[in-house]
Amino acid sequence: MFLGLHELFIRQNSPYLPPFLILDQPSRPYYGEEEIKKDTPWENLKDTDKGKITIAMQLLNDFITYVNNVLKSDFQIIILEHIPASIWQQAQLQNFHLVEDFRNGNALIRFNEQNEPF
Repeated sequence: MFLGLHELFIRQNSPYLPPFLILDQPSRPYYGEEEIKKDTPWENLKDTDKGKITIAMQLLNDFITYVNNVLKSDFQIIILEHIPASIWQQAQLQNFHLVEDFRNGNALIRFNEQNEPF
């Protein structure tokens, strides 16, 4: 729905909606399954959580390509996510760029020894 609304506003050259979308953890139902091997055939993956989030990320990637190439406009999607980078690396999503990996103690909000944020 949000992609469709953005396309409409881009087509109408609306100045009221900036050309970006922020998504916070769109894969919330996805949790784990990192043990699935990279060479697993797509037919065995498509109904898993990993397969479903890969399809969603492909949709977002394709939308950016569509807006850039067909509508001749700039568009950016910022995704705050916990899925492994291997999902978009394996799917070869050219519009995805990892800014920071928050794993193994690296956190957006860090805590000191007294468990207080700093």
